[in-house]
Parts: sequence; C-alpha cells; structure tokens
Amino acid sequence: MLEFPQEKFDNVILGNVLCEVPNQSQILSQIYDILKVGGQVIFIEHVAHPPNTPVRIFQNIMNPVYTILSDGCNLNRDTLEQIQQAPWSELIHWEIKSGGPLVLNRVHIGIACK
Repeated sequence: MLEFPQEKFDNVILGNVLCEVPNQSQILSQIYDILKVGGQVIFIEHVAHPPNTPVRIFQNIMNPVYTILSDGCNLNRDTLEQIQQAPWSELIHWEIKSGGPLVLNRVHIGIACK
C-alpha cells in the first residue's frame, strides 16, 4: 500500500518493480492516484514471453522456484497488459531483448501519462 496523498507526484519510475509486487493492478491503480494530472510513469520491466512458446512454458515451470530464489521476482507476468489497463491519457512503449538470460530477456520500456 502506497501511503501518499493523491496527485502528489509529477513522475514515478518503475525499474523491474512490477515483477515482485503481489498485486500489479492494485499498485498501478495506487500509482495512478498519486500522480498529478499530466504526470508520468516511466517504466522498464522484464515480462513473460508470449503464451504457448517454449520459453513461456519454461518460465511457467521455473517460476515457483525462481520466485523463492530471487526473493519474489516472477518470470511469467504479462506486465504490459496490466499497465495498459489503467486509464492513461497516453501510453508509449517499446519491446527490447536484453542481453540477460533467455527467461528474462524480454523487456518493455515505456512512458504512461496521466
């Protein structure tokens, strides 16, 4: 739970945060509430590979163990879909492949404006 007044911040920066929170939609709703009108969320988040691909199947299999070993990080979250559900006035994002391990190399970078 974020304990800040509504419309307090101009910007929020998320760097591989949403992979660890218990409830992505709740946190994103709270972030939306604490942003001023015209405020921005700047994010970079690793995301799950597309459904039914070999990497996604492996992510799903490995996620319970990986979550314990990484202190809460989830390999198989569709984070961009969660971000897209907030009522942003504008959302711009890019997908890149990082140089990291295959199960973590799909990354979305973007800006969401309130």
